[in-house]
Amino acid sequence: MTTLMPTTLTVTPGTITPMVTQTETADSIASPTALPPMATVPVPTVQAPSASSGTILITDNDQTLTFTCNGNAVEVRGNANIITLLGSCSSITVRGNGNQIYWQSGAPLITNTGNENTISQR
Repeated sequence: MTTLMPTTLTVTPGTITPMVTQTETADSIASPTALPPMATVPVPTVQAPSASSGTILITDNDQTLTFTCNGNAVEVRGNANIITLLGSCSSITVRGNGNQIYWQSGAPLITNTGNENTISQR
């Protein structure tokens, strides 16, 4: 008997590539068998929101993240993140605490209801 077990999932924007390892039992060594062909898994696409069509929402904690704004609003609900915003954002709202948020260009409307956040242009 041959068992296939996923061991790693590598995620790159636009792709998901499952890595598979093969483990064999004593039964399969005595009588080798052909493995079934691997199934093709559709790859989901990751796209930035189109201009002004949606809010970029960050809810994770302790992350270092980079997003491209195309006139989008940004809302940060997580804590202790380092976030870089490329392009121009319409607004930046921070509800979490201890975040460092840097935007690239434009003059976004900034709302900070959290504590100990750094919000500045780079």
